[in-house]
Amino acid sequence: LLKFLLSLVHGFQLMMNVGAILCFIVYGISNAEDSQTLALGVMLIVVVFLTSAFQTYQEGKADKIMEELRALVADAVYVYRDGEITQVPADQITVGDIVQVKAGEKVPADLRILTAQDLKVNNASLTGENVDIKLGPNANHKRLYEAQNIARSGCNFTCGTGTGIVFATGDHTFFGQIAKSTV
Repeated sequence: LLKFLLSLVHGFQLMMNVGAILCFIVYGISNAEDSQTLALGVMLIVVVFLTSAFQTYQEGKADKIMEELRALVADAVYVYRDGEITQVPADQITVGDIVQVKAGEKVPADLRILTAQDLKVNNASLTGENVDIKLGPNANHKRLYEAQNIARSGCNFTCGTGTGIVFATGDHTFFGQIAKSTV
C-alpha cells in the first residue's frame, strides 16, 4: 500500500497530477461550462491510478523473484583460512577461497572442483533438468559451464564430498547474471 501511495506522487505521475489539478481549476474558473477540461482532468487521474497500480504490481513481482533467488544461496560455508577450516557466512567468501562441500549443501559460489569423492550436483535450479551430475577435478569440456569440474552457485550438492576453489561470487556468478537480468 505504501509503495502504491508513493508511486502516485513520484516522477511522471506527479506531473500528471499537477495537470489534472490545473484542469479542475480551469473547469472551476469557466463556471462549470467546459466539460472537456473536466473530462481531461478525470482521465489524467484515472491514468495515474492505473499506472501506479501496474507499477506496484510489477515491483511486487520483481521483489518476490529476488527473494526466491536469495533463498537459493547458501547461508554458511566451510573455508580453509590460515591453515584451518572455519565456518563463515557465505556472503564473506571471496575469489580464491578454498571451500569444503558435502551432500545436502547449496553451492555457495561458482566453484572449480579440486577434489571429489563421489561428489554430485543437481543443476535443476538453473537448467530445469533434475539430473545429478558427477563432478571431479577434470574439466572434460571446453565450455566453462559444461565442464564437469564446475559447480554453479544456487545449485545443490546431492552426494559425496569435495573441495573447490571459488572463481566467482555474488553478481559475478552464472546465477548472479541470471538474477540481474530478471530485474
